[in-house]
Amino acid sequence: MAFDILDLETGCAFEISLADAFAEFFKDVLKALLDSRVKKLYLCMRNHNYLGANKSGYIKVASSPMIKQYIGLAKLYKLEIRLIDLFPECNKVK
Repeated sequence: MAFDILDLETGCAFEISLADAFAEFFKDVLKALLDSRVKKLYLCMRNHNYLGANKSGYIKVASSPMIKQYIGLAKLYKLEIRLIDLFPECNKVK
């Protein structure tokens, strides 16, 4: 149940998702909720849409009403969740 990066001084955990970000989200949130040391969870992901990979990425996760609901519910358990776009330049319309 290890995080990619865990800073015990600040209570920040970082997860880097290079695969299907939607599926990873739920696993990572559960890990953070089960670890009382974690106060902030940063989910770093890329967007797969620009490659036509048909996998979820930052845009799908960040725009999902269900994900937004989970982020709101996590606040009840004193867990702050931040979604980070690893390659925002790839999401710009050209």
